[in-house]
Amino acid sequence: MAATRPLTLAASAIATIALLAGCAGSAGSDGSTAATPSESTVDFGLISDGTLSVATISDGSPNAYIDESGEFTGFDNELVREIGTRMDLDVQFTAIDFASLLASVNNGQYDVGSAGVTITDARLETSDFTSPHYFAFLGIVADADSGIESFDDLESLEVVVATGSVQEEYAVNELGLDPIRFPDQTSAFQALLAGQGDAWLAPFGTATRYLDEYPDSNMELVYSQLNSRNLLGFAVAKGNDALVAAMDEQLDAIVEDGTWYELVEEFYPGAEIPEEFTPGTDDVEFDRP
Repeated sequence: MAATRPLTLAASAIATIALLAGCAGSAGSDGSTAATPSESTVDFGLISDGTLSVATISDGSPNAYIDESGEFTGFDNELVREIGTRMDLDVQFTAIDFASLLASVNNGQYDVGSAGVTITDARLETSDFTSPHYFAFLGIVADADSGIESFDDLESLEVVVATGSVQEEYAVNELGLDPIRFPDQTSAFQALLAGQGDAWLAPFGTATRYLDEYPDSNMELVYSQLNSRNLLGFAVAKGNDALVAAMDEQLDAIVEDGTWYELVEEFYPGAEIPEEFTPGTDDVEFDRP
């Protein structure tokens, strides 16, 4: 099995991103940012003035999904909504396929990508990211009687993944597998239920949600581990330093005033924050719960 790497993914690149946060205005006592010339006049390169256009997905619970009332929600989406609101911007969501999310942001169709997007070295070559706002576990979902207990047991098995996901990348680059690819996580899980694979390599939160919805499926989360490469950020078009800096400043304010942890408790109830992980930039003051 591939060795677990330190939690500081692409440390130099993320540190560079974090330094940009100092370019924006100062935070007020209520956690919001006081209006400054840079805040009110800077060109964020938005598609539409006054609106933060967000590309997201519809089925990525608990990070990004559409709820029963038809509203966009999830940990990432509520967090980026709060960031945009504190920047005095309207926030508009559009659901697209995850596989095309980064490209759609980079080619100017959307300002931000919000969908539990992992910051990887490969993605940093073509996209910029805000500072990390969450970590994630990587899981294996399989039949309870499968005998699968670790990544080592996936060799020679049919493993299903979502196209363009970090799970696909991990399966190929770290485990040396040739997985069966599906358009999204929902399709991958449904394929597993239909017997089109032996195991689903899945994001922890999404896996647990679907298992809760299908209690009679005999499927279980048979193995999970902290994915040291799975730090989540909001994707921004390459070179849009002003937008990254402004979003990072508000992210720090949201962490410092406790709003970030309130969202964690809402969408990840009972989650323990690893000691080696701190959300936001290097300058954030985080009172660890």
